[in-house]
Amino acid sequence: MGRVVLLGTRIVIPLMLAHEGHQGIVKTKARLRTKVWFPLMDKMSEELCRACHECQLVSQSSKPEPMKRTELPEGPWQHLAADLLGPLANGDYLFVVIDYYSRFFEVRVVKSVTSAKMINCLEDIFAVYGLPVSIKTDSAPNFTSAEFEQYLCSHVIRHVTSIPLWPQSNGEVERQNKTLLKYMKIVHSQGKNLKTELNKFLLAYRTTPHSTTGIAPAEMLFRRKIRTKLPEMKLDGFETIADFDIDTARQKDAEQKQKGKNYSDDRRGAVFSDIKPGDTVLLQQQQSNKLSLPYNPGLFTVADRHGQEVIVTSQDGTTYRRNVAHVKKYVCDSQPDEQSVSDTDQLVTPEQSSDGPMKTSPAATSQPGGRTDGQVFTRSGRLSRKPSNLADYV
Repeated sequence: MGRVVLLGTRIVIPLMLAHEGHQGIVKTKARLRTKVWFPLMDKMSEELCRACHECQLVSQSSKPEPMKRTELPEGPWQHLAADLLGPLANGDYLFVVIDYYSRFFEVRVVKSVTSAKMINCLEDIFAVYGLPVSIKTDSAPNFTSAEFEQYLCSHVIRHVTSIPLWPQSNGEVERQNKTLLKYMKIVHSQGKNLKTELNKFLLAYRTTPHSTTGIAPAEMLFRRKIRTKLPEMKLDGFETIADFDIDTARQKDAEQKQKGKNYSDDRRGAVFSDIKPGDTVLLQQQQSNKLSLPYNPGLFTVADRHGQEVIVTSQDGTTYRRNVAHVKKYVCDSQPDEQSVSDTDQLVTPEQSSDGPMKTSPAATSQPGGRTDGQVFTRSGRLSRKPSNLADYV
């Protein structure tokens, strides 16, 4: 028979015994209820499970925040996004540059992904379309190197990087990569020439009305219609100048983006995070196998936050830049307050039911119905007194 720790005539219940095996809140409380009861048992069990360090490391990830959509720029070729797609089956990569305004994009097939090669591709593209105001890339080394930054600085182009491990923050080019990759798979399965088929795809895409703006990317960028192999009637006085209302396109663009945002937020259960600077948090880490912990065992402190982007610092001073969905507020093991301590020090007698302590005095239970001197203690503990006009009633 195991030993029992007593405080006077009372059994001391170590809560960690009930949480052994790191079961959840519901099962921990259910396990306790099979053997014991004490005041505030449920509350203390919940606090214990929530503050368990090991349970927090394997808990579910935080829900993402509602999406933030990019507004349509004022004009074409002002704000761009760039990304690398690959490697393909032959080892090549696709360097993709897309215009946020028109959705017109350029593609270059490259074998090397160094910063120097990326610069050569951009110089080729900028020689045709001109220099943009800004360009957005991910945080890959070839885009964040000193050589690449120096090139953009010398051409007065603002460089914006997306949040690491969060490709959604560079969603425009990522979405286009998805369409491009789908076509590349078809080309590869048919054994056709990559570059030849890629040019066919680009011509078809650039002359097809975009689903968001309702206008073909080439028309929005060049303000003219591009001739294709599709037959058309060319009448006298036919104008090749694209005739569209940019205000209508802008309104449709905003409506379609809002519709996609609402659908995505509902599907993902997006909620606003209360993470703020100074909070102690856990940071997600990449899992190498099925037994890897979702969160880093170390604790991190939120140094700064801008929208959905947070800067966290580890205990050794290392700084990380992440999306707010990658961090989770850490629950510390709090000490019970004085009221809780005094409540748990009460004697638990057999008369106390599983629903809670019955607030009846010994004198109250000495008569049938718990009545003494005209007073009745109900099951809930409420004191019921006899009306004064019945004081002489026997």
